[in-house]
Amino acid sequence: MARIAWMPEAAEELEHAWQWYAARNPMAAERFADEVARALEIIAEAPGRWMLAGHDTRRMPLHRFPFKVVYRWHPGDAVVKIVAIAHGKRRDGYWRER
Repeated sequence: MARIAWMPEAAEELEHAWQWYAARNPMAAERFADEVARALEIIAEAPGRWMLAGHDTRRMPLHRFPFKVVYRWHPGDAVVKIVAIAHGKRRDGYWRER
C-alpha cells in the first residue's frame, strides 16, 4: 500500500470544501469527509488504477460529490502525492504548476 502525501494547496482545497458543506449541512460535510477518506484508501491500495491524464496526474472522481482527487504516482513509487481536491466545475489543469 502506498503512503499518501498532501501538497499544501490540496489540503487547503479539502478544508475549504469541507467548511462549505459544514456551513450548509453538517451531515453533508461528514459524508464528504467519509467519501474523500474512502477515495484515499482506494488510491493508496491501487494507485495505478486510474489512467494518466494531463500534467502527469491521475484523477479519481468522488461518487456523491462533484469533486475529483487529483494525484501523481509512478509505478514503483511508495508515495502518492495528492495534488488537488478539484471541483468538477473548476478549470481543468489549474493544478499543473504544483
